[in-house]
Amino acid sequence: FQMIHQHAPGELLFDRDYLGGPRSDAFTLIAITAGKPRSDSTRRAFYQTLVKRLHSAVGLDPEDVMVVINTTLAQEWSFGGGRVNGEERP
Repeated sequence: FQMIHQHAPGELLFDRDYLGGPRSDAFTLIAITAGKPRSDSTRRAFYQTLVKRLHSAVGLDPEDVMVVINTTLAQEWSFGGGRVNGEERP
């Protein structure tokens, strides 16, 4: 599942130099909710592959890409019907 929201210029407030940068008006925040944590090496490879592909595909400067991954437990998900993940339909 993907949700993409493009903000109008000036609508997204961000620090152009916070822990990276400098960032331009093309700043892109990618927020990922995942079910299980991945190893440091897997996350690092994902981040590096992501920025390389975005740069190749659309010319996005890697410094303009911020990624946040939040992990959750399986029982914190309901994919429909108000059921906890893995629960059988009544």
